[in-house]
Amino acid sequence: MTIDLLYQAVDDISELPYYLLTNTNVFVNKLWSILFIKAGHIQ
Repeated sequence: MTIDLLYQAVDDISELPYYLLTNTNVFVNKLWSILFIKAGHIQ
């Protein structure tokens, strides 16, 4: 079980660059929405 989790972690790490490339727009949109929400709370 521990080894399975380790392999899963390695798979996740190896997919991370691809995930970041394919989801950059989503990430940026989430970041902007978080910033706008925080700015709204400050005001």
